[in-house]
Amino acid sequence: MFIFDPMAVLEKLPHLRSLVLFNNVYEGKIVVCSARGFPELQELELVFLTELEEWRVEEGAMSSIKRVKLLSCWNMKMLPEGLQYMTTLKELELIVMSNIKARILPENVGEDWYKIQHVPLIVIKDSYVRVPRRY
Repeated sequence: MFIFDPMAVLEKLPHLRSLVLFNNVYEGKIVVCSARGFPELQELELVFLTELEEWRVEEGAMSSIKRVKLLSCWNMKMLPEGLQYMTTLKELELIVMSNIKARILPENVGEDWYKIQHVPLIVIKDSYVRVPRRY
């Protein structure tokens, strides 16, 4: 069975500024953000992509990114190497991402810390609360 990586199409949208991949909308094991892909993307959220094991980011991808949120992508093993080249990244939020948390803490020592040491705000949460909506 072939699983199509949506990033290959989405990263070519020239004016895309915000992208949320939510609740197993993608069931593949790897997503790739290519060099020069997502030129105006400012916010990226990967949420409940429970099959995702690897996120690859090539140098030059997401050149305008400001915020990345990873929530409950339980099988993701490490942060992508390419995060270290995202000089515009201002906030990284990791929620229920114990594999990743273990690789970045303690600060200055964790094996993936060098990838995100330039990010001014790193938020790590071990749980989340879903608030019911009232209609």
